Amino acid sequence: MKLFKLMGLGYKGVAHHKKQTILTVVIVGSLFSVLMALQFIVQGVENKLIKESSVIMPETYITALSCNQDQLDREDEIGKCSEAPEGEVGGCLVGIDSKPLNCGLDAKKSNDIFSKRAGKYNGEVVGNAQFLSHNQDWLAVYPLNIFNDSIKESADNKPKDTLPVVLNLSLAAELVNVNIENIKSQPNEDIKDSINDVSSRAIGHTFDYGGKNIFVAGVMPYGSNSPVLSKTEQEFRLLDSVLGGVQSNDEAPRAIYLDDGSKEMKGLLSNSNLSHYESVIKFKNLNDAYEYYKYENHKTDPGLFKKADYRKPEYVTKELITNKFQIIHQFKLTKFILSFANYVLLIVAVVVMIFTFLKSINQDNKLMALYRSLGAGAMDVFLIYFFYILFICVIAIVYALVCSVILSVVISYYYSADINASFGLFYGRAIDDTAFLVGYNKEIVTIIMIMLLSAPVVSLLTVDQLSMKNIAKRLKKQ
Repeated sequence: MKLFKLMGLGYKGVAHHKKQTILTVVIVGSLFSVLMALQFIVQGVENKLIKESSVIMPETYITALSCNQDQLDREDEIGKCSEAPEGEVGGCLVGIDSKPLNCGLDAKKSNDIFSKRAGKYNGEVVGNAQFLSHNQDWLAVYPLNIFNDSIKESADNKPKDTLPVVLNLSLAAELVNVNIENIKSQPNEDIKDSINDVSSRAIGHTFDYGGKNIFVAGVMPYGSNSPVLSKTEQEFRLLDSVLGGVQSNDEAPRAIYLDDGSKEMKGLLSNSNLSHYESVIKFKNLNDAYEYYKYENHKTDPGLFKKADYRKPEYVTKELITNKFQIIHQFKLTKFILSFANYVLLIVAVVVMIFTFLKSINQDNKLMALYRSLGAGAMDVFLIYFFYILFICVIAIVYALVCSVILSVVISYYYSADINASFGLFYGRAIDDTAFLVGYNKEIVTIIMIMLLSAPVVSLLTVDQLSMKNIAKRLKKQ
């Protein structure tokens, strides 16, 4: 018999066994729709986090220190403050060791090293950051052009004798005497207004910070440690199980000084002790940046047969300000854990369809005997019922996709206000667009393939039931 004719007979079986078909589609489709919805939502949340992180800094930047690990005899003190009893100055403890590193002092050499290493990943060295010790305080000075997308008030407008800076939202709130914790506990509709209030009172204004007159050119992340939706420790929201692993970039300075070439900045640089230079590497493609970061830090994505690389990195590299790498890694881990559910549901789907299949062929004994009497071979009968199961799988896939998209859209609408408030506080900017948590990833294709795979598995497990010997036995019992 021709293949298309066999497919047609298989499709007629779907209509002939209407009740079994509907029941199987609802059971199998519903189970897989939950798993698909989880993948849609998880990917949607990841996309939303990456999107909001990219608003602050569209390109991805990595800072790299050209010190070999055996040279870093003071590795733990890079960019950090030493403990001291004298008290705090600008969020950094007094008593910091101002001794420069015995490496990382040659900017050109550093740029040459990382131009070669990052060039393989389409990275471009665009300048150098300078880390200074000034009056027992750490300062991070970056080229102004790197933060063009974060600057809301041009450094050209700064008053005389001030230094242009960008601050995180938490520090900006401190400078304008606002308790950031009070903002977190506010209703969602008030959080946006509070963020705008802090930003407007900080940006374009001057403050005394650590004994220096600063001019706030922009506000950056972060205003909270994590974008979880719960406002208290006792509260738990469903999406917090996904968001709980996302944290702020703890390497990001609270205040970044912008080298605008002004007399005031030149004076600051000349009157400070240089600790080290770091090369600033720009990547236009996030995937290239992430692959380079993994290469330098010997990071491995989650995987059943992947081994962790415990070697120490040759150089110190970290993401500048944003937390995109951490988001990617965290969500890869989440999707890896969810992937195990695919195989559990495959077993469930096979079991359900085996019962459906056996019930159908028990009702079709006379029909199968008729097929054989009309000249259909054993393979023809096998293909007819294989296509019958395959059509059920396809209908279940469509049902699962429709249900999962609807579920994802409903959850998006339900959580949209919470997400905008939480993400806005986390990233230091007011967000008011709809949080659309429907994202596509390859795991969804895997789920569809697994659903399709159940058709040949069921057919092969029950192939003996289609033999003339077993058909004859069942006919005798009837």
